[in-house]
Amino acid sequence: MTVSLPENGLVLFSCEGGFEDVAVRKLLDAGMLVVGREDVVEITSDRSVSNIQRDYLGFDYGERPLTIIRIVDSPGKRFELGRLYRDRFGVLSVYTRPEAEILAIINEGCYSDYVKQKSRVKPSEYCKQILGMRNVKAVSYLKQYWNAERLAAAAREYKRVSKLGKDEYCIADLLVES
Repeated sequence: MTVSLPENGLVLFSCEGGFEDVAVRKLLDAGMLVVGREDVVEITSDRSVSNIQRDYLGFDYGERPLTIIRIVDSPGKRFELGRLYRDRFGVLSVYTRPEAEILAIINEGCYSDYVKQKSRVKPSEYCKQILGMRNVKAVSYLKQYWNAERLAAAAREYKRVSKLGKDEYCIADLLVES
């Protein structure tokens, strides 16, 4: 299910970690996201509700609705806008648990092997021990390792093989239909 955003809308990306930030920037630069660069207000690592309200929601965006897209690693992290903002701004959560490592495993063509070992090893350990990816979450490594096409292909495959919740979004849901 591809994310549906308001027509003529703006987006604020709130990325939890380095992988999420690199993924958004690479896919955005390649024109592969459902939102274009010209419609992005900011890509921030700030996840604090009060900071986001203070730094981004006090502005007049004219007739253009603003949606906050949070890219976080688990659904358990609450993000509730204050009374003043909750009816004016949309919030969409995209989850990456443990997508960063799984995407690398998929990209390396090792997903079926990983599934066989899943109960014995975490995705991060599989990347380190089996694939030799000691810095799989380091921003410098991520920038070098991923290009937009491989990232999009791995994200789509992840969505196909994973068991996401009914209304749960992943990175593939931010991609334009191919």
